[in-house]
Amino acid sequence: MSALTTFKEAFVPRYQDILGKTMVGFVVGNTRLQSQLTEGKTVSRSIADFSDIYVRDVTRYTDRTINGVGDSNEQLTIDKQKSADFKLDSWDKLQNGPRKIGELAAKECTLKLRRYMDADILGQTLNAFDTFDDGDIGGTAGNGIALSTTNFAQVFSDLGAKLAANDVEDNGDLVLVTDPYVLSIANQTLLGKNIEMTGTTFKNGYSGPIVGFRTYRSNNLTFTASLSLAQDVTATDTVSIGGVVFKFVSALSSSPAVAGEVLAGANAAASRANLIAAINNAAGAGTTYTEVSDADRKKLIGWRVVASASGTSVNLVCTGSGRLSVTETLTHASNVWSKKMIHCYAGRKKGVDMVIQSDINPDPRPEPRQKTVNFLIDALYGYKTFADGARTFLDFQIAIS
Repeated sequence: MSALTTFKEAFVPRYQDILGKTMVGFVVGNTRLQSQLTEGKTVSRSIADFSDIYVRDVTRYTDRTINGVGDSNEQLTIDKQKSADFKLDSWDKLQNGPRKIGELAAKECTLKLRRYMDADILGQTLNAFDTFDDGDIGGTAGNGIALSTTNFAQVFSDLGAKLAANDVEDNGDLVLVTDPYVLSIANQTLLGKNIEMTGTTFKNGYSGPIVGFRTYRSNNLTFTASLSLAQDVTATDTVSIGGVVFKFVSALSSSPAVAGEVLAGANAAASRANLIAAINNAAGAGTTYTEVSDADRKKLIGWRVVASASGTSVNLVCTGSGRLSVTETLTHASNVWSKKMIHCYAGRKKGVDMVIQSDINPDPRPEPRQKTVNFLIDALYGYKTFADGARTFLDFQIAIS
């Protein structure tokens, strides 16, 4: 067991190194409250409210109207308990000695946990006080911006202008967290002006300056889309999320069952409900839908896909998935995907509060009757977008074709 103890001691600092170097969420996450929580699970924060104070006329020798300063109290709860665990047999370790299989597994589990936490923080972009979308550049409000080298200058100029118009001060700390495709368009545009960003694309995803923003690259942004299903479906119609296919049928197959089948309901509302249940793996498996394959379910879990009803549409929120391809072969022409977009953080740094109460450390637990050790790799953390924090950034919505 001494080798396992050594393994733990050697890898504790490396876990923290991985977390610090690769979490773009630390750019938008503010850890100011972390020192206030050594035990317990909540941190309370009082926020001053000056909304009752405004400039008034003064009449000489007349009492002035004096308003007080209000406040509100909000809490951040440490309620995210996540782990990425693995087990290792001593013979596996021996036979894979040159490959250092334990070290590779530990690193990969840490990265999985890191990406999950990163996605949680970046997912708070949806809680911004306002959006910046196609309507802000003369297009259709509610749609994402189809960014290109042609409209790049207008988009980023207007983005900065909207922040300024909403009294978000530029103290040299404006940041943009976006994905590699947006940065590629930026690079193409700037290269045409003999300005290159690629040389600075290294630490913590930092990708250089763009029109007053320090830009960061992440593959852990949130993706959303809306599928209109106002009209009922037809048997053999399909809906695909990242290549995971759901097929509507008039009756579920049996002996054998066919993964991914969804029962076409008596009307559009029933079909929508059955599809949502199938996507979420909710109640109804074997009755209104057949569960997808294990491999496909792992994909959906990894993309953190959640479907919900909104009127006659099915809305998707995929926290941390980055860009996803969603398609359909629905018979009715009005049943289509729309509002496919990723959500980029644009505004001042540290707009989201986060507290990591428990560091990411491997905890080896030997099995009493096996030559096996379980490595438990945990994180205990919480996050919240306070009202004043939400006013410091925008939800910059980029359309996905």
